[in-house]
Amino acid sequence: MAVRFALLPAAALLLSAALPAADEPDALAADEQALRAAKLPTDGPGLLAFFKARTPSDADREKLAATVRRLGDESFEVREQATRELIARGRSAVPFLRPALRDPDPEIARRAARCLEAIAGGNEPALAASAARLVAARKPDGAAAALLAYLPAADDETTEEAVLQALAAVGVRDGKPESAVVAALADRQPMRRAGAAMVLGKAVPKHRPAVRRLLTDADARVRFHAAAALVQVGEKEAVPVLAALLADAPVPVAYRAEDLLGRIAGEAGPAVALAPAEETRRRCRAAWDDWWKKHRDKTDLAKVKWEQPLLGLHLVCNCDVPQSQIGSVWECGPDGKTRWQVANLGNPSDVQLLPGGRFLVAEFQGRKVTERDRAGKVLWTFAVDNYPNTCRRLPNGNTLIATYGEVTEVTPEGKRVFSHRGQASIYRAQRLRNGHTLFACSSGHIVELDAAGKEVRRIPVPGGISTFGGVEALPNGRFLVSVYGSNKVLEIDAAGKAHWEASVQTPGSAARLPTGNTLVASMDAKQIVEIDRAGKVVWKLATPGRPFLVLRR
Repeated sequence: MAVRFALLPAAALLLSAALPAADEPDALAADEQALRAAKLPTDGPGLLAFFKARTPSDADREKLAATVRRLGDESFEVREQATRELIARGRSAVPFLRPALRDPDPEIARRAARCLEAIAGGNEPALAASAARLVAARKPDGAAAALLAYLPAADDETTEEAVLQALAAVGVRDGKPESAVVAALADRQPMRRAGAAMVLGKAVPKHRPAVRRLLTDADARVRFHAAAALVQVGEKEAVPVLAALLADAPVPVAYRAEDLLGRIAGEAGPAVALAPAEETRRRCRAAWDDWWKKHRDKTDLAKVKWEQPLLGLHLVCNCDVPQSQIGSVWECGPDGKTRWQVANLGNPSDVQLLPGGRFLVAEFQGRKVTERDRAGKVLWTFAVDNYPNTCRRLPNGNTLIATYGEVTEVTPEGKRVFSHRGQASIYRAQRLRNGHTLFACSSGHIVELDAAGKEVRRIPVPGGISTFGGVEALPNGRFLVSVYGSNKVLEIDAAGKAHWEASVQTPGSAARLPTGNTLVASMDAKQIVEIDRAGKVVWKLATPGRPFLVLRR
C-alpha cells in the first residue's frame, strides 16, 4: 500500500488547528531547511520555478492518460512498456494512475497499483508542501498563476492542501483577485475551478455569483469547495449542496461535507452517521435535508466557528512506561523525519505547543506539568500528587490539568481556581467552549461538569473503559473515545450509542481529522496510524518509542 497523508484539501478554509498558529515561523524555518537540504531554492522566483518544472503541459497530460490506457492493451509487450514508462515518469504519473485503480479493466487496475507501489516513497510531496507554504509567506509575483497551473498535478492530499492554502494567501492582492484566479473559474481542469471557487467565494464578493454557478458543477470537488467557501460568508443556499454531496460525491468528499454540516449544526444535528454503503448515504442525505428544512431560518452561519488551517505536522509524546522512566516529545513533518525533539522527560503523556517555541507537557512519571523551551529548559512547573495525563493552557492564561485523581485549573502562580476529584480514574480532560469540562473515566463513562464542577451528564461507553481511555468532543455533538484495554476506538453519541468503531492495538489517543479519518497513537505497536471510515489503515509511521499521544497540527 502506498503511504500517504490524508489531509483535507479544503483545510485552508475550515480545519481546526490543534495548536496555536504562533508557532508557524518555526515551521517555515524548517521548510526552508528541508528545501536547502535537497539543494532547492527558497527565494520567490526559485520557488515558482520549482512548481513550473513539475507542471505537465497539456501534451504531457494527454500522453500520460494514453499511456495509462495502454496498461490494458491486448499485447503483453505493450502493457509492459507502458508500465515501465509510467514508473519512469515518477510522481507526475500519480494523478493519472490513482483513478485507474478503479478501472473496470482488472489488468489496468492491477498494473496501476503496481506502478504506484514502485513510485511510492521519496521526499517529493513533503518538498512540494514546504515550497507551497513558503510561497504563501513570500507572495512572489506570478504565484497565483503558477500554483493554479500546478494544482492538478498535486499527487497527494498533503501537497494539494498546502497548494490550496498558498493559493488562498496569494490569490487576492490589496482586495483585488489575481486575473489567473478569475480565469480559473472556467478552467477545464476541475481542481483549478475548485481553487478559484475557494479563493473568490470567501474573499471577493463581486465574484460570488460566478462561484454560486459552480454549486452545480459536474465535478463534486468543485461543488464542495464552492459550497465550503459560500457557507463561511453566510450564504445558506450552499448548505443543501453539502447535503447532496453526502449521497452523490466520492466518499472522501462526502466525509468533508459531513464535517462541515456537523460544524453548522453542532449538537442539534440529526442522529445519523455517514458510511460508504449507498443506502446509508441516501438515508444520511435525507436526514440532513429534513434537518435543514426545519432549522434553516434559525441557523446563523455567522456564528459557526471557521478555524485556522493545519500545517501537516505531527506532534508526538513517547511515554515508555514500564520499559523506561524517560520519554520524549518530538515533531515530524509529512516525510516522517524528526523536525525537533526534547528528550529526557519524565514520560510525557500530553503536550501543547505555546507561542514562541515553548511547550506545555504533562510528565506522567515525574508527576508534574512543566512549561519548557525547545532546549528543554523549564520555564514553569506545577507538581501534582498523581499521574498527570492532560495539560492545556486556557485562553485566560490558566492551565487545565488532569491526573488520574483530579481535574484542576491553576493560575500562573499555581493557585487552584477549580478542582474536581473523581471517584474513578480520570483520563484526558478538556475544557469545552461553553466553559464545561469533559473527561473519560474508569467507571466506563464520559463525564461533563459545568463551570462550578457540578456533573451535567454521564455518558456510558459501550464495553466500558479499562486501563486507560481518552475522549474528544466532535463538532457534530458526538464523542471519539479511545479504549486502551479493549484495543478499539469508538464514535458514540450522547446516549452512548456507537456509530463507528475501529480496532487498533492499545490506543493511547485518537483524534478525528476533517477528512473523516482518525489519527491514533498505537502504544504497544509503536506506531501512529491513520484509519479511514471503513477501518482501513491509509497511513502509518513507526515510532522510536511507545506513542501515548499524537496531534496533527
